[in-house]
Formats: sequence, C-alpha cells, structure tokens
Amino acid sequence: MSKFVTVAARINIALLILAFQSSALTFFAEPLAQAPFWRPVYYSIWGATIIVSGASILWGPSIVRSVALIANVAGLCAIISLAHPIDHMTKSFLVGLGLLVCVFILASRAGARWALLCSASVTAFSAALCLIDIALPELFGNDTGRASGFVGNANDAAMQLLLGILIAAPVVPQRFRTGFIAFVGAAIIATLSRSTILVAAAVVFLGAVRRPEMRMAVKRLMDSGEVRIGLAALAIWILGAALWNPVFGIGTNSIVDRLGQLPLAVTSFARSVEPLWREAIDPASRDQAMALTEQIESIERTDSSAARALYLRRAISAYLSGPSGGIGLERAYSMSPHNSYILFGVAFSTLGFAIPLLICLLSAAYSPSDFTKPLTVFGLLLFSHDILFFPATMVLISLGMVAIRDAGPSRAPRL
Repeated sequence: MSKFVTVAARINIALLILAFQSSALTFFAEPLAQAPFWRPVYYSIWGATIIVSGASILWGPSIVRSVALIANVAGLCAIISLAHPIDHMTKSFLVGLGLLVCVFILASRAGARWALLCSASVTAFSAALCLIDIALPELFGNDTGRASGFVGNANDAAMQLLLGILIAAPVVPQRFRTGFIAFVGAAIIATLSRSTILVAAAVVFLGAVRRPEMRMAVKRLMDSGEVRIGLAALAIWILGAALWNPVFGIGTNSIVDRLGQLPLAVTSFARSVEPLWREAIDPASRDQAMALTEQIESIERTDSSAARALYLRRAISAYLSGPSGGIGLERAYSMSPHNSYILFGVAFSTLGFAIPLLICLLSAAYSPSDFTKPLTVFGLLLFSHDILFFPATMVLISLGMVAIRDAGPSRAPRL
C-alpha cells in the first residue's frame, strides 16, 4: 500500500505542476469551461489531491512533522482572511493556501528530486514559450511587445521563471545546469519585467558577496565555452525578434524602452511615491477612486513606473484612512497596489501585514542555510500583489521548501 501511495503522489504532483505551474489551466480555462466533462474532471483532480495527501500523511508519519509548521501558518493566514465575508479573491487565496500545504505533502511523499525535475521541465517549457512569444506581435500574452507565455501577464511570467530557476536548478544535471539557468534567464529578459530583473540582480549580487560558491558558479557560467555559444545564440534570437517583431523592438513597452530606461524608471518610481495628493482617500467613495484610477491609467500609458508608484500611494492612503478592520480582499485587490504587504494591510488593517510576512518567514524557516529563496519571495512580494493568489507561484513557493528539506547533495550550487 505504501508503494501505491508513493506512485499516486508522484502522478498527482506531476499533474499539479503541469496544470498550475505552466498556467496551462488558466490559459485554456475558457474553452475547457464550455466542455461538459470539464467540471467533474476539475473537481476530481482536487478530490484526488486531498485524498492522496491524506494517504501520504497516513502512511508517512514523518511528513506530519515536516508539514506541521506550514499547515499552522496556512491555517493562521486563512483565519485572518475570514475576518471579512468570503469573496472571489478570498476564495483564490484560500485555494493557494491549500495548494501550499498539499504540494509540500505530495512532493515530500513522491520525493523532492521527482517533484523538482517536473518543475524544471515546466520551467524550461515556459521559458521556451516566452522566447517564442517575442517573435510574434500577438501570440499568448495581453501585454503588447512583452513575452508572457501561457501566463498572460509578463510580470507574473517573469516571477514564475525566477522562482523556477532558484527552486529547480539544483536538481538539473550538472552538464545542463548552466545552460538551463542561461535559457530561463533569457526568457526573463524577454518578459521585460524590470521589477523581477531588479530582484534577480539583487539576489545574485548579495549571493555573490556572501557565498563563495555562488561567485564560483557565476564564474563557471561565464567561462564555459558552450555557455558562451548558447548565450550568443539567445542574444541573436532576441535581437532577431526585436527586428522581426516591431512592437518588441521599438516603441512603448519595447525592449529598448523598458530596459534602456531602467535607471529612469527607478527614479520615476521613487519620485512618484511622494504624496502627490495630500487628502486621504475614502475607500468607500467609488467616484473618488474611479477618478484617481482614470488619472493613473492615463499616466500608465507613458510611464508605467510612475503609475505603479501612484497605485501604491493610493493604497497606502486607503490603509491610513480605512476602517480598523480593513476593507476586505476583493476591494483591496481592485486598488492594484503592486505590493502584497500593502494589499493585505488595506484588506485587513495592521493585522493583514502578518500574512505576507509569515509566508516570508516560512520560506526562511525551511531555508536555514540558503537565504536566496526567502529573499526572492520577500522581493517579489514588494513588487506584486498577485503572487499569493496565483496557484503557480504558491506551487513554486511550496516546492522551494521541499527542496531545502529533502533535495540532498545535488542542491549544493544554489544559484
């Protein structure tokens, strides 16, 4: 029976990674929803996940001890989120918390190496989709000129690729590892996500300063002849895409515009965070919120960094002037703060800040000797309000905790 549970866990975790981490389920949601068989199949997947997770615990007592902290933190976050009536965003958040727990249980039962190799395969597939995406004006995403693959949003795609590198690279065979990192790294550049590129640069820089093995890994990456050829090929592909696809090569949201003006974007963001309107925003005033939204959307067409800062400023003002218990997840999410800490603060007042901080601390607790994963999670939460609502990112965060606990000797070069 124990072997049967292990096989079932391997199949189950592979399906979850394929369906959620690749975002294929989201991309094909509309046609699937119209199929009469889809609803029973979808709920059967969730039912099987719960059953196999329960069986994994029943036939693996050691997993109970390993998952206890995650389950407790997820339960506490769920209790906080139930302070307001359950809305669409609360449901998404609760589903994400459930995935956080179930993926850890299933990956622990199936074996970290199996789960992480599945994740590495999906990460490479997603990277390939993004590199194909930049060659065609309109393919997968909803951001013209930017790659996103099945994810649909370029910033979210970049976050998932970055987490995929950090989590899955240690189990990729040594002879393919540097190529894997370079390939997925090129896909991150193709998304033109400046916030993710900044987080990645900060993590690599701090890692290189604090850990000699990361400096050696970067040096090997740059000294390898095969990697140089691969990087040249990727550079030629990106350059060719910029020439072939005009919306990727020139104009607003192009590679020249977004990456060439990265220093200006940082400066623009910093200036825009300053209180441009002194009056507090009444969260209950729909007309005032709509007027500000239209103003910000107008700025966003020419300066997305300034617009992002204004969204954040509006959310901070709403937190300061909001009710003592917050305004709930759905209304807070509609403000698009581009910051998970502020989002949960607006939703549940001061107590809400505990939710993203607990997720960061949870990642750190399972990474006692590797600060790169919790630092990456912390950084991405600073620039995104989506990360704790997307099944893909919750799957990746959970796999990252399994990787540290159970990946074994192969995890040595954590880059």
